Amino acid sequence: MFVFNKMRVGTLLCIPLCGLLPIALGSSSWEDSTATAGLSDVEGITVAFGDLNADRHTDLFFVNGNVVSVAFSDGDSGETFEVSETINCTVAGSGGSATPIIHNVVATDMNNDGRLDVVVTYTEADTTAIWLCLGSADANGFSNSSVVDTNGTDISGQPAVLDYNGDGFNDFLVQSPTNGRGVLLYKSSDPDSLVSEPTYVFSSQSEVNATTTEALPAISVPHSNAFVDLNGDCLADLVVTTKEGIEFWLNIPGEGISSATRTLLKLPVGVLYTNLGQLSFDDIDSDGAMDIVVPVCTVSDSVCTTSQVLILYNSATIDRDSRCQAASNWGFGKRYTLQVLADVNFVPYKPGDTNSPPIALRTGCLDFDGFPDAVGVAIVSASGKKSLVLFMNQDCEDIPGINQNTMNVCDRRGFLPVIEPVVSDVTDPIVGAFFDYEENIILDLVVIAQSTTGTVIPRILKQSLVNDAFFVKVTVLNGVDMNADPLPYGVNTIGAAVGLQFVDIYGQDQTRIAAQQSLTCYQSLQTGYSVIGLGRTTNYIDDLTTAIAYTGNGVINSQTWNAVLPNSQLVIAPYQPDQPVDWTMKLFLVPNNVVLWVSLSLVVGCCVLTILYLLLHFREKWEDEQEKRRTDHLFNFNAM
Repeated sequence: MFVFNKMRVGTLLCIPLCGLLPIALGSSSWEDSTATAGLSDVEGITVAFGDLNADRHTDLFFVNGNVVSVAFSDGDSGETFEVSETINCTVAGSGGSATPIIHNVVATDMNNDGRLDVVVTYTEADTTAIWLCLGSADANGFSNSSVVDTNGTDISGQPAVLDYNGDGFNDFLVQSPTNGRGVLLYKSSDPDSLVSEPTYVFSSQSEVNATTTEALPAISVPHSNAFVDLNGDCLADLVVTTKEGIEFWLNIPGEGISSATRTLLKLPVGVLYTNLGQLSFDDIDSDGAMDIVVPVCTVSDSVCTTSQVLILYNSATIDRDSRCQAASNWGFGKRYTLQVLADVNFVPYKPGDTNSPPIALRTGCLDFDGFPDAVGVAIVSASGKKSLVLFMNQDCEDIPGINQNTMNVCDRRGFLPVIEPVVSDVTDPIVGAFFDYEENIILDLVVIAQSTTGTVIPRILKQSLVNDAFFVKVTVLNGVDMNADPLPYGVNTIGAAVGLQFVDIYGQDQTRIAAQQSLTCYQSLQTGYSVIGLGRTTNYIDDLTTAIAYTGNGVINSQTWNAVLPNSQLVIAPYQPDQPVDWTMKLFLVPNNVVLWVSLSLVVGCCVLTILYLLLHFREKWEDEQEKRRTDHLFNFNAM
C-alpha cells in the first residue's frame, strides 16, 4: 500500500506529464453571451445579485419603473436566465399620485428566517423611504411587502445595510434631515417570530456605544459607506465618507462600533478632483491587509479632463501567526499609488441622471494571479468613445510610461487600462460588474448599457480563461439552520471576512483575504460570494478562516479549516453564530481547465505506451516465430 503526502500529490502528478501539456498560460477571450443567457429581450437596470430560490445559482434583479423583477438562473446549466412573470417586488409606496422611483436594491436576509429578502430605497414626492419584500418560506418568491417602519424618522440619500450592533440582524446607517447621522436598529415587531415585519428604532450614531456626544458631519452624497475589516481582526469595521474625509470606526469585541475609535483620513496631496468616485475594498498588493481603491477626476464642462486612480495601502502586518488578531499598525496614507490615466478618462457622476452613476472601479481577480483587477466605464482618448475598460493589476515596473508623468506616485502596484475586444464593443455602457455567470469560478461580466432606442438593457460577457493558476470561491451564510428545507444557500452575510494561507510554488507563505458584500449602496453590484485567486501553487490551502459580524457573546466569532482543496466552491454555514466549533463547510469541486489537459495528456500517454507495448510485443512474437522456423529447418536438414 502506497501512502502519498496529500500536500504534494499535485507535484507528483505533474512531473511525468509536464512535457505533454499544450497550455497557453494566462490566455483569455471574451464573447457576448446575452442571447445564450436568454436576456436579449429584457429591459431594465441590473441592480443586484442574489439567490432567491436557494439553488446555489446566482439570480439577477432588474428594475423597471417601480418593480424589481427577478431573472432566475437555470439550476442545471447555470448559463440561462428566465425572468419570472409572477414573482417580483412591487414598490407601491404610499398609494398617492406620485410614482415611486427606485434608486437602490439590496438582496439579503433582513429577519434571519433563512430566506432572501429584497430591500429597496426609493423616493416618492421628494421623500426617501425603504421598502421591504420578505422572501417566502418555500424560497420561491415573496410572502409580504411593505414600507419599512422607521418610527417617524425621516431619511435622505441611500441607507447602508449592515449589522451595526452585532446582534445578527441587519440595521441601516442613515442620514436624517431632522436628527442627523444615525442608525436604524432592528427591532422585531414580534420577538417570538422571526418572519414578522421588522421595525427599526433610530439612534444617533454618536450615541451608540458613545464616549462623546459631538455632532458628526453629514454623510456625503454619493457616499461609499462600507462594512469591512480594516485592522485584521476578522471583524467588520465601519467606513463612512463625508465632505471632511473618510472616517474609520473600529468594531471592538464587547464594545461594538464606538466613536472612541473614530479616525479621519484626508486624501494625499496631489489628488486633484472635483468628482470623488466610489471606494472599493480589496487586497491590491496581496499582503493580507485590506486596501482601498479610489477613482477621482477633475470635471470641466461636464467631462473629466484629468482622471486619477488612488490606491491607499493598509499598513497592517498580517501573517500566518497573526490571523484574526488586531494589528496595532493598521492605517492608510503612509504608502499609496497615485496614477494619472493617460489614455482614458472617467465619466463624471451627474445627480439624477441614471446614465451617469458615481465613478466606480469594481474589483475582481480576472486571471487568478492573486492580484485583484478592476472594471470601469471610461472615455477612450483615441476614439472618444465611452467604453467598458478592464484595469489590470500590474507591478509598477510593468506599466508603460508610469514614471514619465511627474504627477504619478507608483508604489508596489498600479492599474493598466486594457481595451479588450468584445468588452469595449458594448455600445454606451453605464455600469459593469464581475460575477460568475457559468458557475465555473471564472469571473464574467454583466453590463448595464443604453440601447439605440434609449432603453436600458443588460449584457452578459463570458470570459474563456486558460490558466494554470488556482482559485477558491467562498460563500458565507448568515447563521440560520442548515436543516431547513430548502437549504438557505441564498442568505449571504454582509461584511463577512475570509482569509487563507498557503505555500506557493516557490515555497513562500502567501496570505489572501476578501470581504463579502462590503458595499450596499449606489448599485454596488457586489455578489454574495468572494472569488479569490491563489496564483500558482501545488499545495492545498493550509488554513481558511471565516468570520461574521455577530458579537452578541462579546468575542470575535471565527472558524478555521485546514487542508482545503483549491479549485472549489465553499459554502460556510455559521449556524449557532456564537459557537464557531459547530459551524459547517460544504465543498463543491470545480475542475480547472488544466485538469482537462492533464486528463487528455494522460489518455494520450497511455495510448502511446499501449501502442509501444503492442509493437514490441508483436515484434518479439515475430522474432520468436522466426527463430522457431530456423530451428525446425535445421533439425529437418540434419535428419537428412
